[in-house]
Amino acid sequence: DVRAGFRLGLHGSHEIFGIEPDLICYSKAIGNGYPIAAAVGIEAMRSAADAVFTTGTYWYSAVPMAASLAVFRALEMGKEQSSQSGKFDDILIAGYLTFDDDPNLYLMQVFAAEMITNGVFLPPYHHTFLTAAHTDADIDRALEVAADAFRVTTQAVDQLPIRLEPTSR
Repeated sequence: DVRAGFRLGLHGSHEIFGIEPDLICYSKAIGNGYPIAAAVGIEAMRSAADAVFTTGTYWYSAVPMAASLAVFRALEMGKEQSSQSGKFDDILIAGYLTFDDDPNLYLMQVFAAEMITNGVFLPPYHHTFLTAAHTDADIDRALEVAADAFRVTTQAVDQLPIRLEPTSR
């Protein structure tokens, strides 16, 4: 999960594919592109990891550590905003924002359009990132607009376009 990480599933892409891994490596996803990585494993892997000594160039760099904390805060805020809508338990926010069971990205288009209409640019098909230029007031405003956008998107769920199901042969 070096790149995909939390972008496919809140706990990692293994969640989507129904796999219970012994070891997972996260990188870009936890630092929003900053040079940071983490290996996470089951308890049985601990003794092997304890026996290894490694070093790295970026181990004591505060910026990637701060970036990873910001990613986790953004995940928490996004999940909180979506759950307040009462309809979306399964959205992902970590560079991408997608809604579960929305393969045509219709809900994402509705959500992004509502955000843009209210002054917060959110590309409906690509990365969405905070930058150092965003102030606390900018972020508060974006969260306020997002709460309204989730309400509008909730209303759009019942109007989803017809989806063609694959036929079996």
